[in-house]
Amino acid sequence: MKLIHKVLDAIYRKALEEGKRMVLIHGNCPYGGADKVAEDWAIARGIQVVRYNAKTDAAGKLLGKERNAKMARESKADCALAFLHPKLSRGTRNCISEIVKNKIPLVTFNYGGKTSV
Repeated sequence: MKLIHKVLDAIYRKALEEGKRMVLIHGNCPYGGADKVAEDWAIARGIQVVRYNAKTDAAGKLLGKERNAKMARESKADCALAFLHPKLSRGTRNCISEIVKNKIPLVTFNYGGKTSV
C-alpha cells in the first residue's frame, strides 16, 4: 500500500506542476488489491476515477481478459502503472500485454522494487 501511495503521490505532484489533470483508470478487481488502494487514494484527493468492470459469462466467470483489452484500447491513457505480486498477478500480467499492444507507456512495480517494461 505504501508503494502505491508513494508512486501515485509523485505522479500527482508532477501533474499539478505541469498544470495537468489526473484521472485514475482501473479494472475494478473484485478482490481489492492495487485497484482498491489506488481508488481510495484518488477519492481522498478528489481525483476522478474511471472503473472498467469485468463482465461475466453465463457460468458467472469473470471475463477479465476482455475487460483488460477494452480498457487498454479505449481509455486513451497517457501512461500505465502495474503493481505485481509474484503469485497473485495473473490478471495484471494479461493487462500488461494489452497495454504494450496498445503502445501505452508502462512502468511496473514489483513488491521488491521498480522494474520498467
